[in-house]
Amino acid sequence: HWTDVPGTSRPRPDGGTSNPAEAAAIADHLVRLLVREGFEGSVGVVTPFNAQVAEITEALRGRVPPEVAARAELRVATVDRFQGQE
Repeated sequence: HWTDVPGTSRPRPDGGTSNPAEAAAIADHLVRLLVREGFEGSVGVVTPFNAQVAEITEALRGRVPPEVAARAELRVATVDRFQGQE
């Protein structure tokens, strides 16, 4: 599945560049998957940059209940952080 998300990058106050439109689309998808549809598997979101990890994390704040995130082992991290676990 592919979702085209028009949007532009912007600098973040904490450094780096992120894409808020992409982060919002990811958050919307995760809410639909985990909260509305009750997906019971584990979920990882991989992005190359720490700034986008922060943007996605902010977009998710308050939208996925902690118990749902824990059940799905929801993790948002960079490629490097995921690679270290393999």
